[in-house]
Amino acid sequence: MKKNYTLLLSLSISVMLNAQWSGVTTGTNNLVTCFYKDTINNLLYVGGDFTTAGGVPANRIAVWNGTSWAALGSGVNGTVQVMHIYKGELYVGGNFTMAGGNPASKIAKWNGTTWSALGVGINNNVYTMAVYNNELFIGGSFNAAGGNQSYNITKHDSTTFTSLGTGTNGPVRSLKVYNNLLYVGGVYTTLVGNAANYAGVYNGTTWAPLGTGTDGSIFSMEMYNNEIYFGGLFTTAGGSPASNIARWNGTSWADVSGGTSAQVNALEVHNNELFVGGIFTIAGSLTCNRIASWNGTAWAQVSTQGLNNSCNALKSYGPYLYAGGLFTNAGGTPAFNIAKWLPIIISNPDLSNQKISLSVFPNPCADKIFVQTNLQSAYTLDVFDVTGNKILSKTYINTFSEAIDMQNFAPGVYFVQLIGENAATATLRIVKN
Repeated sequence: MKKNYTLLLSLSISVMLNAQWSGVTTGTNNLVTCFYKDTINNLLYVGGDFTTAGGVPANRIAVWNGTSWAALGSGVNGTVQVMHIYKGELYVGGNFTMAGGNPASKIAKWNGTTWSALGVGINNNVYTMAVYNNELFIGGSFNAAGGNQSYNITKHDSTTFTSLGTGTNGPVRSLKVYNNLLYVGGVYTTLVGNAANYAGVYNGTTWAPLGTGTDGSIFSMEMYNNEIYFGGLFTTAGGSPASNIARWNGTSWADVSGGTSAQVNALEVHNNELFVGGIFTIAGSLTCNRIASWNGTAWAQVSTQGLNNSCNALKSYGPYLYAGGLFTNAGGTPAFNIAKWLPIIISNPDLSNQKISLSVFPNPCADKIFVQTNLQSAYTLDVFDVTGNKILSKTYINTFSEAIDMQNFAPGVYFVQLIGENAATATLRIVKN
């Protein structure tokens, strides 16, 4: 008997089907603080204060390829807070004094084989990095970089550090590039000579505040729906109530439907929704244990149980959303400091009242599947395996039915994702016998 699985998508609908949490092998033996996704090599770097990842010895930093863990040499001897690829090398910042067994003060780089220090480095904690105008901007809680005075923010061109005037009068915790601007969030009230309450911006020439800013710390930033969202520990933004999360549209601040009950540590866009992680237990009016999602209009639970302790980092990798922190349980499933969440999401935010269908049959399949859609425009079909690796991607134009050869795929679970115009997406789970 032929089984035909169809998803229908209509305006402003977001439904989660069979979403589930799972551990990432045996996880890590201590805190996860940060992720970095290498989109060229399809790798997920994981940083924190652990010494093993999936049972593999890995000092504070490891890499996950969707299937297995690997160490980066002998790693570093203190907490990793941030990672970023710049000019083909992985830059790592945090609170350490050794990298690869050699002196490296708070910052080092990994070329895929060996670790290198950046001269005399930085004299205190590094929290954040961003590449802007082909330079690596670095934020933290320090007053010297490369042996010169630099107050909490500096930049590096792969050879030397450059101070940025008077910097800030408190730690810089988050840097983000959006629309050719560098946004700066942290725990400060002055930014390179300008009064700026915890949030500011740099256009390559001048530094400026974002209105009246917030009344408390900013720890994370993310772009979503043409606005930049700020997460942290504050009660107002732009002078109006905003509980730990707020958004800036370029000219003014707005709250996010009541915000959260406690600190926000991480923000990440996944499947066209904004995911929020922290130490809160309520988002809007919903019980959301340390993690929640926002679709631009309303809050939603990621799962009824969420995480049983703090969420410090979020990253979209393959079809999964990865969460890192200091927890032992995710959605009722054992997961040690790192977990992945698989949503089957149907969404169509922009296509008026038109409905979109995605059908996949037979399911389970043997050697091929047939994919049908009513899209009358270009669309992409991606196939992921259960580890999150993209194993097939094809683009079609005005093709309503297409066969996908599965005979060389190993038996198991796969996910077929359709991506249409205006970011409309649909994902279906299939089984290959």
